[in-house]
Amino acid sequence: MASLLGDIHTSAQWIARALDSSGYKADFTPGSLRDVERFMNEHSDHGVAVAGGLLATSLGPRLFALGTYVGETVRQALGGAWAADGDGRLPR
Repeated sequence: MASLLGDIHTSAQWIARALDSSGYKADFTPGSLRDVERFMNEHSDHGVAVAGGLLATSLGPRLFALGTYVGETVRQALGGAWAADGDGRLPR
């Protein structure tokens, strides 16, 4: 059974490779967050996925992966650790 912490790591790595292969810098440095913003601007319009863009399909998993990338980038820059309870949910 997959865990949330495992999903976070896997998703962050997956989206980093996908962003890199699409011409965006995704090396888990704070500066790479500019490219995440550029990606969002180029593939969405006022919060709606652009038809034919990279967010037009599998929106939920891609947004989750982008969120894990941003979180992991911040975590690496500032320290800290991800945490989840025994059921794999984020603690309240």
